[in-house]
Amino acid sequence: MSSTALSAARLPAAIRGIFTLPGSRPLLVIACLLVASALEGIGIATLLPVLAMAAGQEPGGSGLQAFLVRALGAVGLPPTLGVLTAVMTLLLTAKAAMMVLVQRIVAFRAAAVTAALRRRLVARILAARWTCFVSQPIGRFTNVLVNEITRVSRGYLAAADCIAFAIQGLAYFALSFLVSWKIALFGVAVSAAIAVLLRAFIDRARTSGKRQTRHAEAMGVVFNETVANMKPIKAMGREEHFLAFIDDRIRRMKRALRRQASDAQALTYIQEGALVLLLAGGFYVAHVLWRIPVAELIVSAIVLRRTVASFTKVQKAYVRAVQLEPSFLAVERLLEETGREAEVLPAGGRRPTLDRGIRFRSVTFAYDAERPILRDVDLEIPARSVTVLAGPSGTGKTTFLDLVLGLIAPERGAILVDGVPLAEIDLRAWRRMVGYAPQDLTLLHASLRDNIRLGDPSIDDATIEEALEIAEALEFVRRLPRGLDTTVGARGMRLSGGQRQRIALARALVGRPALLVLDEVTSALDPAVERRVCANLRALTGRMTILSVTHRPAWFDIADRILELENGRFRVRTRAPAAPAGGGAFRI
Repeated sequence: MSSTALSAARLPAAIRGIFTLPGSRPLLVIACLLVASALEGIGIATLLPVLAMAAGQEPGGSGLQAFLVRALGAVGLPPTLGVLTAVMTLLLTAKAAMMVLVQRIVAFRAAAVTAALRRRLVARILAARWTCFVSQPIGRFTNVLVNEITRVSRGYLAAADCIAFAIQGLAYFALSFLVSWKIALFGVAVSAAIAVLLRAFIDRARTSGKRQTRHAEAMGVVFNETVANMKPIKAMGREEHFLAFIDDRIRRMKRALRRQASDAQALTYIQEGALVLLLAGGFYVAHVLWRIPVAELIVSAIVLRRTVASFTKVQKAYVRAVQLEPSFLAVERLLEETGREAEVLPAGGRRPTLDRGIRFRSVTFAYDAERPILRDVDLEIPARSVTVLAGPSGTGKTTFLDLVLGLIAPERGAILVDGVPLAEIDLRAWRRMVGYAPQDLTLLHASLRDNIRLGDPSIDDATIEEALEIAEALEFVRRLPRGLDTTVGARGMRLSGGQRQRIALARALVGRPALLVLDEVTSALDPAVERRVCANLRALTGRMTILSVTHRPAWFDIADRILELENGRFRVRTRAPAAPAGGGAFRI
């Protein structure tokens, strides 16, 4: 879905989306509608000779009646009342069956469009740079992915209705023109008059749709953040304050929905009143002044009523499409933003190895140009060793890890892996070599198994249990009634803080990475468990490199070197060569 596809012309995005959204199949829908309209038009046209015969007249008096009689004769059918009635019934039944098929196709296409949009948006989000997520609330992504794309589906259905009623209206107009060109032109005039009368509702619908989308996004963001902070809110008894805070947004959404509902009802009643007045006047003129025969007048009345009704339905569907247009645009904006924020990965990047180590060469990085976080950093992280990163809070330790992972790039200098600049390496292949446990860990509302393997079906239970054993978590997982099938709850809140950390560590270990990156991963563990975890990790250094942000003494005991960060610069302390891991003094 390109920006030009949903932003050009004055048609609502929902109607343009019929022809541009992935999986919409517009030609199939329109072809079925044309066939259904043709069947209905011919079926209604057979009323003319039927009414003429019922009135004791011979069929074939008018041009349209004569055409129908000749058409029946061409296929060997006599123009009797029974044959004409059977043909009319068959055609109208076929039209009804065709419309059922059309509705099924439209429903399937709407579901396909929704699924395609969700998949495209998720793919764009996953491909975006890490900084894209830091700069805006996560609730916005959730709102667009769940609510706005659902509204896009409703907009697609409204647009399909708009096109269907428009095709039906044109078919009725063509039929009414064949019956009586005067009544046909009168029907056009009536439809145009109602459209002009109700033009103001289009602008009101667009405005109310924008308000609802804006308020829904704000509500989604606020509530998402509220749920994330539910424990401190309840612990400090702040529920009433947050309810009052959210009440204001609920009231705004209520006003927007109320305005939409009242506009829809007003549109219906005004359309009905205007239609009755205009048709009553038209029938009087047709019968008294134009002297149209009774059979033609009855058929014309039916066709005219359906013509005008179709065009009024077009307008109602159009209003619904306009109300839902902001949802299309919200999805489009997020697709464009995440597309612009797409991570640029070097084409044909070199395959990474980690046999010698990682080196920072004159690396400088800053979020604010006047306050660099890292200044001309030169250091090395040897392979197959334990490197601990320490320093006061807020000095840039997590930023240092993000640079190693390639989530952000240095402003100056270079990061080399086995002597190859990270900018020249295949970043996806590099990250597949990494196991990572962040400081602000969040588990999925899923089973322990799904949380550990993160969607990778190739990871079996034996591999999971091996990772759990290293993380000192296997024992408590086996004690759970459902073991690995245990659901951990929203954000993992059914587990303790220490249990969540050990599950996050197991998740980092389960892929058997070459580089294990940990950010305060044992801060909630008791000292005895932490020492066992550290000993287990130390035993892995024959096959992996470990980089850990921590202030815990247990980690200093197993470290090969300690990097102390303060004021953008590092002080490196290494263990004396004679000292074994787990003992001995460090030297600067």
